[in-house]
Amino acid sequence: MSDPFKSLQPGLESPAMQLRSLTPSDVTDLDRPTRGLYLGSGGTVVVTLVGDATQDKVTLVNLAAGGVHGLRVKRLWATGTDAADIVGVY
Repeated sequence: MSDPFKSLQPGLESPAMQLRSLTPSDVTDLDRPTRGLYLGSGGTVVVTLVGDATQDKVTLVNLAAGGVHGLRVKRLWATGTDAADIVGVY
């Protein structure tokens, strides 16, 4: 199939080009920052965002399942995260 958009530069507002199942970790950053997070099961997510140089974590409670949350995440923390089936949107 031919891709008519292949020559265009994707932006943060562009549709996702890749998805990856994520495993929360208290010691390891993601191999690359996300453009967003999809939650299969909603709940609490503890993250460190790209712009935070101090590795501070932020707790986001009651995030809804089934939609993409526009978060540029560099670490998805295991401790405190109870949302499940988390997918990184790239």
